Amino acid sequence: VLHTEALLSFQEEQDFLNERRALPYGVVLWPASVALAHDIAARADASGADALRGRTVLELGAGTGLPGIVAASLGARVVQT
Repeated sequence: VLHTEALLSFQEEQDFLNERRALPYGVVLWPASVALAHDIAARADASGADALRGRTVLELGAGTGLPGIVAASLGARVVQT
C-alpha cells in the first residue's frame, strides 16, 4: 500500500482539506487508514493467526475500507459504513 503512490502525504492531505475539492473522502487512502490496517495486521499476528477469525468488526467511516479489508482477510466478519 505504501508504494502504490495512492497514499496522501501530510501536505497533500492539508491541501485536500483546505481546497475543499469535489472528491469525496471515500476515494482517498488516508494515512490513518494505512496505520490502522498495519495495526490490525500486527495485533492479529502477535495474537495468533486465528485471532480475528469469526469475530465481528465494525469500521465506521470506512472510506476506501482498507482496515476492514485487512480484518476480513484475517477471518473477521466486517461491517463497513
